[in-house]
Amino acid sequence: MKRTVLFCIAVCAAPLSFAQISPIGTFAGPLSEDFESFANFNSGNLDTLGVMGGNATFSSNPVSSGQLWVYEPGAGATWGLGTNGQAQVNSGAKGLGLYNNNSSVNVTLTFGVEMFQFGGWFASDSNLGNVLNLTFRDGGGVQIGSVQGVSTNSGVLVWFGWESTVGIKSIDFGTNIAPVMDDLQANVVPEPAGVIAIAVGVALLALRRRSA
Repeated sequence: MKRTVLFCIAVCAAPLSFAQISPIGTFAGPLSEDFESFANFNSGNLDTLGVMGGNATFSSNPVSSGQLWVYEPGAGATWGLGTNGQAQVNSGAKGLGLYNNNSSVNVTLTFGVEMFQFGGWFASDSNLGNVLNLTFRDGGGVQIGSVQGVSTNSGVLVWFGWESTVGIKSIDFGTNIAPVMDDLQANVVPEPAGVIAIAVGVALLALRRRSA
């Protein structure tokens, strides 16, 4: 019996120890952000931006670089978005652009709690063939995976989503000229204790039935 319970705990805990980032299709998470509630770029660029109902924060690095812009196509953009650029939105009127500093963005999205799914609609305002690279990190800041080649060059946003076997606490965005995004989605990691408790309960019930 003890061996069965310990085996179950080990199996349930295993995904928490070995990271794997896999692409997934569109989903609607309990946390989302469409950027419609923010003032657009005409009010100036930002160093930090709280999103997803305060459950996540975008921050430029270094903070003084101000790489975050909420843009609105056709609203008189002056740095490449809107009327002077190609970036569109997936829905609504607004999206988020990451301004390049010395030809490369350096922005981090940090979640209040760990996520196991993240996705959204991405593109690039640039037609220079640049792509957006994402680095996923756990609660200790350790890299658990990375993806390259996110975004399109046409300015039309397309879906990119990922699922991780290890909780995602932050995501670094980098190596692109003016990437844009809209309608971000995230799904919270279930409490490990709850998952293990359920699994142990199932194992104990099976043992009781077997011994009855």
